[in-house]
Amino acid sequence: MYLDGSLIEKTKSHKHLGFILDENLNFKDHVLNLSKKIQKQLNPLKYLSKTVKSYHLNAIYQGFIRPHFDYGDILYSANKTVLEQLERIHYRAGIIVSGCIHGSSTKKVLKILNWKSLADRRTERSQIYVTSGLVPDYVSNIFNKYKRTRDRNEILRETRHYVIPAICSQKFRKSPVIQLVGLVGLAYTRTPVHYRPTHSLKPRLNLVIYQEY
Repeated sequence: MYLDGSLIEKTKSHKHLGFILDENLNFKDHVLNLSKKIQKQLNPLKYLSKTVKSYHLNAIYQGFIRPHFDYGDILYSANKTVLEQLERIHYRAGIIVSGCIHGSSTKKVLKILNWKSLADRRTERSQIYVTSGLVPDYVSNIFNKYKRTRDRNEILRETRHYVIPAICSQKFRKSPVIQLVGLVGLAYTRTPVHYRPTHSLKPRLNLVIYQEY
């Protein structure tokens, strides 16, 4: 690939705006780098836990450490094993902040602190992003060619507004764009009422059908 007559050097990964993009777009390098960064930040928090109350530790974690998890997290398409590494670090932070014994149930620790798992936070922010009208045109235009012509005899609630009758691989189905498409149909109904936009907005997608091979 050339730009202005100059050959662009090929690289396996590139860091842009704090986000590491790899050649396979599986974001594994970014997640592993993020894990190392946050683990280092948890060490001072653990030291402070000896003298600082849980309330203040919680404020420090949510204000200075957890935003690193949230940055660009709706783009993650790394495999489950890699993402579970982030969940374990999130759990470790919960142990430090709550003062629970290591080995306590993850659900119990999160419930005590009124925290959500990172997976739930990613899903919630994806839904808010889709239903808030923040999706740029170049993304929303992707759906136009899959728009379905509505039949008058169809029941409205059973109508699929968009259908993608595509043959796709498992890797394609797990890609960030397709995962976002799959969230669109249920995003509005699952989004908490106080997060919904004030204007009327119907789900752009009820169901996406895939034919695997």
